[in-house]
Amino acid sequence: MIDLFCVGLYFFQYNYGNSFVYILGLIIQGILSLFLIIVSLTYKGKKYNTHWTFGIYNTTARYDLIVISAIVNTLMLILYGMNAFGINNVIFSR
Repeated sequence: MIDLFCVGLYFFQYNYGNSFVYILGLIIQGILSLFLIIVSLTYKGKKYNTHWTFGIYNTTARYDLIVISAIVNTLMLILYGMNAFGINNVIFSR
């Protein structure tokens, strides 16, 4: 659900982008990314499967989904920040 909200946030910024909308999107994305990082670090469910494959832990699909979501949203936060501060406008063209 958080990822769907973030996709909607991206399309809102893409269609109605101005400086205020970009900063607001940066703040919201930062809050959501921080939440996902905290959830991935404090996850209380089962993280690993019971067997090893080629000497590597196999993680569960639920834990993988949370960690991948946290990584992708944090990368989007970095791109939003680069756009908002004028470093690089890779994600939105002004």
